[in-house]
Amino acid sequence: MTYWAQGVGQVARRLNRQRRGNVIAAWNGLFFNFTGQGPTATASHLTPIALHGKVYDWNIGNYRWTFGVQYRNGKPCFKTLHLPDHAALAREFDFAAGAAQCLIREGRPLRVQPYPHPGDALPHRPVRSNPDEAGYIPIVDHMKTSRTSMGWTRDNRRFYLLFVRATHTETESGLAFKGRAAPITDGWALTDEQRFWQA
Repeated sequence: MTYWAQGVGQVARRLNRQRRGNVIAAWNGLFFNFTGQGPTATASHLTPIALHGKVYDWNIGNYRWTFGVQYRNGKPCFKTLHLPDHAALAREFDFAAGAAQCLIREGRPLRVQPYPHPGDALPHRPVRSNPDEAGYIPIVDHMKTSRTSMGWTRDNRRFYLLFVRATHTETESGLAFKGRAAPITDGWALTDEQRFWQA
């Protein structure tokens, strides 16, 4: 979708007019890529997605975790799976998107990559992950920046959204992490999010 002409405001209004419930939160993810620049740039997902139970994969790869929901008797069942294949995505989700990081699963914190030592070479992206890990994204994991995360109770009766707003941009945070700008004093790293959800 061309994201300038059909931005989140227009999409939220259209969804709200369908009278299936109001949009209460929206963010630019899970993770995405885009081609072009400015008003003609087109955004695309990094992984296959599920919409109304149909899988769209566009012959792209799969990274880290997939988050989504499946409705049972009209009630939502939230779940996250590590690198689901096409069949699992269609079977397990009505709506889903991938490339997410899973910080806690079944009440257990997953491994987060430790902060690198000065001079450590960072791996090239994407970094392969396994079901015991949150899913490492070099630089992004450790920079202090704005964050959005979600969680739910085991019985799926409560769904939580957490928004952490920093006063600087992701670019500034990335430069600070690389030592090319002044240190950042606000915003959260991935470990801050994980500690919050554990608490």
